[in-house]
Amino acid sequence: MDSLATRYADTVAKDFAFFGIVKEVGVDDEGLADFSSKYYPGRDLFLDDALDFYNLLGDGTVRKLSLLRTFLSPIKLYRSIKDIGRRHTEKGIEQNMIGEGLVQGGVIVFDADARPRYVYQEKTGDELPYQDILAALKDVKGMQGESVGDSKEL
Repeated sequence: MDSLATRYADTVAKDFAFFGIVKEVGVDDEGLADFSSKYYPGRDLFLDDALDFYNLLGDGTVRKLSLLRTFLSPIKLYRSIKDIGRRHTEKGIEQNMIGEGLVQGGVIVFDADARPRYVYQEKTGDELPYQDILAALKDVKGMQGESVGDSKEL
């Protein structure tokens, strides 16, 4: 199973703290444990019930509305669901439909002073921009302070 944690294990283990943030517990703890073991093996998960990290990723309301627009177009919705299902099958990802499911996550890379230097906002069904994330990690490691690709510099 390829995940951000496994793809950059060497880089992250040597130079960065790498952890996951979740927005809720008690809804599907079995699914959360499965998520943790598959995508964050040996790493910590933290609860962000105040949604501080999710808010740092951007206005979740706007992104929820963007997702809602997809539901208003039946053809677009069908194609999206079919494409996501195909990609999940190809990658061996089990789909879990338990929980709220509309709040999207993402990736935040912080510098040594805990300032966010790169933000990627999840787009349901899209592949993670691995090369942009690696470039952001290298940028923070070198502290060049340059903008990285299409990243959102804060």
